[in-house]
Amino acid sequence: MMESFRHLRHLHGMIALLLAASALALPPEKESERQTLLAALCPEEMTSEAAAGLACGPLPGTVDRFLKSLAGLVQPANGHNP
Repeated sequence: MMESFRHLRHLHGMIALLLAASALALPPEKESERQTLLAALCPEEMTSEAAAGLACGPLPGTVDRFLKSLAGLVQPANGHNP
């Protein structure tokens, strides 16, 4: 049971980051990719097995690469570009 909660926490973290990315002015292809990743993280029926498969499969790496690809679209909090 604790393993399932760990998987779900990981999935929810990725979902939260992808939802936060919607606040960025994403180019259409990045927005499409964001929506595709969100859909992949939110199957119609979430079971323990599905959560484990998503959390331990290739999807976390794909989400991580996608989020890193957005670095050029994020402005520093102080408004200055590095």
